Amino acid sequence: MKVRYLANISIASILGLGLAFGCANPCAGQDTPAGVSDPCAGDPCAGKSEDPCAG
Repeated sequence: MKVRYLANISIASILGLGLAFGCANPCAGQDTPAGVSDPCAGDPCAGKSEDPCAG
């Protein structure tokens, strides 16, 4: 009985951790678009009402 209980707890823990780490980065399984080496590299000033980059 104890072995079965510990096995169930272990399986639930492993599945819970797998779900947590799997959902932590939803883009991990996606391919990057063609011609883009870093999808996060872009214009840091884009989308801002004022241009903080203007000198």
